[in-house]
Amino acid sequence: MNKLKSNEECRHGDLSFHALKELPKNLKEIKHDGSFILAFGEATGHHHKITVKDKDDLKIYQDAEGRYIMDVKGEATLTHQEHDTITFASGVYIQEIETERDPFLDTIRQVKD
Repeated sequence: MNKLKSNEECRHGDLSFHALKELPKNLKEIKHDGSFILAFGEATGHHHKITVKDKDDLKIYQDAEGRYIMDVKGEATLTHQEHDTITFASGVYIQEIETERDPFLDTIRQVKD
């Protein structure tokens, strides 16, 4: 298990998480019951799931670009069927999805898991 400090970044398969100093503005709050699936694998059906012991220890938001922003109070764990578990310390984190560029088509697309 890897423990992420509030000022660090990490990768979890095709997702990356980056610490933010504060919550951005104009976010939509996402309701959850103490766990939330941040991304589904299109090819495998696997998923990246964040979980907290007390649902009040995690606020999840979505920005206009569809990225998830997590405000963690205490600790949260991120699990996936094929990746190590990551523990997030208290802090604000933004999730990014890995992209790849096709030089022949001159396009950028999200990586499919």
